[in-house]
Amino acid sequence: MAVKRRAWESLSAPYRKRLQRHGITKSQYENGRPLSGARGHAATPEHGLKSAKRNPRKYGEYIRKRSAPSPGTAKKIPRSVEDEAFELNAARDAAFLNIHGRLHAYFKYKRDTVLANVYGGTTSESGDVPGMSLEEARWSANADTEELRSNAEPYYIGNPWWYH
Repeated sequence: MAVKRRAWESLSAPYRKRLQRHGITKSQYENGRPLSGARGHAATPEHGLKSAKRNPRKYGEYIRKRSAPSPGTAKKIPRSVEDEAFELNAARDAAFLNIHGRLHAYFKYKRDTVLANVYGGTTSESGDVPGMSLEEARWSANADTEELRSNAEPYYIGNPWWYH
């Protein structure tokens, strides 16, 4: 079906060149060939989300990106590696400060063992240890003295709460 359009000659010279750069000839223009691609709307609607919803098959990706998520389905924003490392280090710092503050006066307390168990390193009992996970560090940062002592027993290789 031919679309009634202005005459090719009545178009401005820059617009005619733009159409031609996108492969639209005078005869194609006059025969009603769609111009959306030449106008920069090959994958996007010319009149926004409202017109995109009239043709969801063609503009599904456009609709998905611009529609507000329904409650409870919001996407989690990806975090950078630096953000994750900062969060882990902050949790480990808080864990060490809590453990040290609560247990440092105990006769069997060894600061180097606790440092290695919290941050990773080498202990005389377990050898190389990886350090606390984020969950372990968060728990340790909020644990009371008896909880910390209870998790230190029984001893097993790599126990992150071992302080002897």
